[in-house]
This record gives sequence, C-alpha cells and structure tokens, in this order.
Amino acid sequence: MKFKTIPILILLLAIQLPVLAGQPQEESRRNITANNLSGPLLEVHFLDVGQGDSMYVRTPGGKHYLIDAGPRSARKKIIPYLRYLKVEKLDGVFITHSHMDHMGSLLYILKEFPVARFYYPGYFHTSATNKKVAALLEQTKTEVHEVRRGDTIELDEGVAAVALHPPKKGWEPFDDDLNNFSLVLRLTYGDVDFLLTGDAEEKSEKEILQSKMVLRSEFLKIGHHGSRTATSEEFLEAVFPLYAVVSAGVKNSFGHPHDVVLKRLRDRDITILRTDDSGTIGVYTDGKRIMIKIKGKDWLPVSWFIRTRTPGSTWVIVNKEGGSYA
Repeated sequence: MKFKTIPILILLLAIQLPVLAGQPQEESRRNITANNLSGPLLEVHFLDVGQGDSMYVRTPGGKHYLIDAGPRSARKKIIPYLRYLKVEKLDGVFITHSHMDHMGSLLYILKEFPVARFYYPGYFHTSATNKKVAALLEQTKTEVHEVRRGDTIELDEGVAAVALHPPKKGWEPFDDDLNNFSLVLRLTYGDVDFLLTGDAEEKSEKEILQSKMVLRSEFLKIGHHGSRTATSEEFLEAVFPLYAVVSAGVKNSFGHPHDVVLKRLRDRDITILRTDDSGTIGVYTDGKRIMIKIKGKDWLPVSWFIRTRTPGSTWVIVNKEGGSYA
C-alpha cells in the first residue's frame, strides 16, 4: 500500500504560525471544529488511565468499542468518561493481553455496561481477577471471540480492525511473556489507519515484519508504554507513522517512555502525543482529514490542532502556557 499524504488543518490556542511550504491554502486555521470534517466521523480516544492502556472507539454509525481497560484504578476515569459521552452499551471490548494494566478495570466495566462481544488473543493469565471476568462473561452470555492474525472484525460499515498478531500457529503464550502474546490491531477507516500494538515488544515486531502484512499507518500506539524493549528502528520504518501515541503514567516508576524510543521518533519527524503530558487524546477523522483534540486532566478541551506533514517540516503542538511538546 502506498503511503498517503493527508491534508490536515491546525488550530493552536492564541497563536498564529507561518504558512509552511506545501500547506494547503484553501483550509482556514480559524474557528476550526469537528464540523470542518466532512461526512461521518470515526473517533479514537486514547484515555488517560495512568500507567496502562485504554482506548475508546466510536464508529461513524454510532457503535461503541473499548480496546483495553487500564489498571484497576482507571475505573474511576473510564466509567465516568463513557457516561459523559452518553455510552449506554458497548458493542465490543478488545483486550490485547491479560496484564492488569490493560484489563484491571474490566470487571467493573462489564458490571456497568452491557457488552455484546468480547475479543481477545485466546489466553487469560490464571489470576483470581481473570477467573471472575471469565465467569461474568459466561453469566452475561457475552459472545467471546478468539482473534489471531488475518482475522478481520467489521466494527461498522467502512471501519475494520485487522489482527496482525499473534499468529494462528507456532506462537504460544507464556505467563512470564504475555507482552509478546499481545493482540495487535490495525484499525482502518478510509485513508486513515491506526496501528494499536498493546505491549508487543521487539520479538513480536520482528515476527510481524516477517508476515509481510500491511503496516503503514498514520497513527502508531507505541508498544509497551514507550519501553526500550519495543518500537524498533525496523518496525518504525515499516509503519512510517505521522503520529506516535504513548500511554503512560506521570513520573511512573518504569521511566516510560524511555529516551531511546523518543529519540527514534523525533529523528523521523513523528509527532509524539503523550497521555502523561496531555491527558486524554481524541482523534477525529472523516477517513481523509484528521483532527486531534488534546484534553486536560479534567477532561475539558485544551486545544485543537491539525498538522500537515511535509519533508523536513513539523508543526509544533503548543500548550496553554506557551510551552511545546516534542
């Protein structure tokens, strides 16, 4: 698949930037809202859940999905956030792997929202919490689907999630290496793609590269919270993202994201979006253009921005205080 250059607008708080070479002139940077996008929108919200992962997806047809459920403490953020967005039921929940920073709040979410379908890579760590989750899924008669490479889940008309990892055969789960049994998904809508990697590390990345599946994506959710054990040079070259999203806790004890990963991203002119810096990050797309809303810790909008990628040029994301994110 050829990489697509996406015309993108930008609005930054209280500043005006000079026009960069190659920027579309017909697009105004004033008074930009989601209404500037044409057609039904796909929304992908990278939730600020501290040291963990959770994403909310709303399809153009109004279907609701959750990808990972963060740590146990994240229930106090995820559930109110979904209520705020007027979510009454979830059409599907994906769990990339059964570490508690990805599914710690799942039991609470299953009790709060009816869930139509549950997707996972086919293995649960045998913890007491996971046993309760499995029992509740059975009790509520939720459809359970094992997802492996090559499987395609149609989330809505025109929106698909393609599984890239783990493979169907020859890749067994181990309790001490669950990161590398992460479900890796490529979410597609029109010309805009999101590669969501769970905690997959370089071992998985090499295997994915060998599979020769399509990886190019505008958004890359960085593996394992920005750990140096993931996001290899070769993987970045294959994905060639415009944006990298890091989900990590403020001043977490692991030091995520690691400097070596941030340097790899900066060296490739990839805009870095971090939940530990910006809070929840909302991406809105009509399948061609992209808008990104950075939200503060209180869930209020901080800024809209849209960036056009031109060789050697990068838009700077400016926060309310006038500082900038790398």
